[in-house]
Order: sequence, then structure tokens, then C-alpha cells
Amino acid sequence: MSDRERYESRFRTSLARPAEPAIVAGIAAGELPAAHTQLSAAAAIGAVGEALLGPLSPVGERTDPGPVVEGIATLRLRAVVADGT
Repeated sequence: MSDRERYESRFRTSLARPAEPAIVAGIAAGELPAAHTQLSAAAAIGAVGEALLGPLSPVGERTDPGPVVEGIATLRLRAVVADGT
């Protein structure tokens, strides 16, 4: 693993780690279905990062942030509440 890959891995982990307790709490409260919490946190945060920063990102200087934020919130909720059926 290169230095850059190690840095990126640590950076992504630092972003995903705070999301995991929220998912755990949602499961405990019955608001979210049982899930692999570490994987769910990583996937939700990773999707947001790719959507905002990746080569397919619709975000630019003239982008209205409202629909982008709404879309990301919807995506994240769907990612953690989907029951696989």
C-alpha cells in the first residue's frame, strides 16, 4: 500500500467512524433494521464522498446546494433503512 493509499484509508475511516454510533442507536431504537453497522457507515459516507467529489459529481460553482443536500440525505436514509426485500 502506498503512502497515499494509507492516508486515504485513514481519512475515509475518520469520516465513517462517527456515523456508526448513529446507525447503532437507530437499530437499538427500532428505527433502522439490523445491519452490519461498520459496513453501513462506510458505504453511506463513501457514497456521499463519491457523489460530491468524484468525477461524476453534479456539484459545481453554480450548483444550488439545496437539491444536492436533499438528495444526499435521501440517499443516506435509504442506504441504512433498506431491508433487502
